[in-house]
Amino acid sequence: MVDLTCENAKKVKGENRHCLAKIIESLQFLAQQGNAIRGNDNIESNFIQLLRLRAKDDKHLASSSLCPFSFLCLYSL
Repeated sequence: MVDLTCENAKKVKGENRHCLAKIIESLQFLAQQGNAIRGNDNIESNFIQLLRLRAKDDKHLASSSLCPFSFLCLYSL
């Protein structure tokens, strides 16, 4: 039982690291392009829109608790 818990924790940690890397890459991209991170509201921000786009190709990012407003990332535009 301890082994299963440890393996599950390792899996979750790996998925979180993957998602955090995608979030940081998205922020770096917006900064390099000179785009604002925020928008008129949180739903329309460049950052959330970029994460939603990236989540279409990345199931871990779409379902991650690290994804800001992850419930928005689950739904495509």
